[in-house]
Amino acid sequence: MPPSRKPSPRLRGSHVIRRHHVPVLAAVRPSPLAEWSRLGAELAARGPYRIAIAMHAARAAATGGSGLTFHEEEQIAAWFAGIVDEAIQRGGGSRDDHDETATAIWHVLIGDWHRDPRRAYPARCPNVAAVPCPGAPAFLAALRAVAAGYAHTAIAGASAEEIDELCALLIMGEDDLEAYRPCGLVDTEDAPASELLGPALAILTLRRPTNAELCSGFAGWAQGFAQVAIEHSLSPVDRIGAIAWLARVALRAEERAA
Repeated sequence: MPPSRKPSPRLRGSHVIRRHHVPVLAAVRPSPLAEWSRLGAELAARGPYRIAIAMHAARAAATGGSGLTFHEEEQIAAWFAGIVDEAIQRGGGSRDDHDETATAIWHVLIGDWHRDPRRAYPARCPNVAAVPCPGAPAFLAALRAVAAGYAHTAIAGASAEEIDELCALLIMGEDDLEAYRPCGLVDTEDAPASELLGPALAILTLRRPTNAELCSGFAGWAQGFAQVAIEHSLSPVDRIGAIAWLARVALRAEERAA
């Protein structure tokens, strides 16, 4: 079992959007039952994991994500699209397909891909995966167009705590956004990976370690790499928060200095 993570220090009770304040203009109408039945029959032949994914997708389509209404999800997606536009405007770059700020944001989004020991998968969000590389024709327009789609993808796979964190991002000030500064504090209560991997390496490279030493080093090696995954992986919510920090804190500070 990977090391546990302590609750995110970024959430503040006064910063969480009170969802009953968000107007509900219309209800989401799910697809007819017969259509879902046909889809389930098709997926059943492809294995239980496909069925689990389909069930999750159905819940997301019907409810707008984990506990969000359709309009709350749209509000978050529109906010993030505005954040991307705001960063590009304040970045002061070329504002074309070679724009430096847009390129930086693209690297953050395209880096959100599923990892596997055997192969690499495309970006988590299919909309982001379809964006051409920086400098290619229509890159800037495509990046701006997919920002909302990335937020929808993040919401579809988010936990209840991550949904609250996304809601909080919408009204965070500069001080709270500092928690998303790249290379900031590691959000974990466990020992750093370096403290686990160093002793493990020393033990495993002994010329004649005892059985007890081998077991200790082997366990330290496994724990250390589990900790590396926690320290150096970025969730979609962290990526969205980092881009908000870039737009609202870092680039804004440079704009004041100019």
